[in-house]
Amino acid sequence: MNTESNWTTRRCESPVLNGEEGESVADRQDRLPGFSTVRLRNSRVLLIGAGGLNSAVAGPLVRKGIGWLEICDGDVVEVSNLNRQHFYPDDLYWPKAHRLAANAAREGQSGANVLGHYTHFDDQSAPLLMRGADVVVCGVDNNVTLAIAARCCRTFGVPVIFSAVSETADFGWVFVQEPTGPCVGCVYPGIADAGIERQPCRPVPAAADILHVLGGIVLYAIDSLLMQRPRDWNFRSVHLVGSTPDVIDRVTPRAGCRLCGATANEENA
Repeated sequence: MNTESNWTTRRCESPVLNGEEGESVADRQDRLPGFSTVRLRNSRVLLIGAGGLNSAVAGPLVRKGIGWLEICDGDVVEVSNLNRQHFYPDDLYWPKAHRLAANAAREGQSGANVLGHYTHFDDQSAPLLMRGADVVVCGVDNNVTLAIAARCCRTFGVPVIFSAVSETADFGWVFVQEPTGPCVGCVYPGIADAGIERQPCRPVPAAADILHVLGGIVLYAIDSLLMQRPRDWNFRSVHLVGSTPDVIDRVTPRAGCRLCGATANEENA
């Protein structure tokens, strides 16, 4: 088994494509209302977790032209990850953060800097990992880490996008927590009730379909936070079966939230 000491960082850089005179790899996306490749290249995004959820975000975000992408995860690549995460047989048993950084960097054409940090996100590592981040994306199956991310991002005034999937892999949700307003605990109070110790990752059923659906929603939410792409929601849920309708909502603060301490005045604002 390949192992490395905890908290090691690997830096990768995407190649730079030089098109013919006047030709730009960003031409089509820069035609979108509110889209700015220049703004994207000057931005830094931190991904908490290098599993299935953020595998669907990392590569496309580099391909779109993010300037700096950082990924933290304290786990290593396992065989069961290969069917839905951005890893290959040569990545087995190496740190997920390092390998996802390397694989995502190959997706770009604009010289993106991609850093993989082999460490978990916790109260000690958060201040260093979040330094300079414009947006944080938390894609982990661990309520303790979700709560830490919610608190730290609120403290540092950084927006954070949460995503999660059900154990049946046919339902998922995305929530955008901004520097003010409702937190993820206002949506799911159980997150605020999580203990203080990180729980090990549980082997649950998973498939690529729901992960890619959520990844697209997360990518759009990142655009809306960094650029002028419109977004009239902060919570979305998707049901692949179709027997339950999808939800698009703007959640308000929940009075008495134990995670953000929202007051009744905030709830009614």
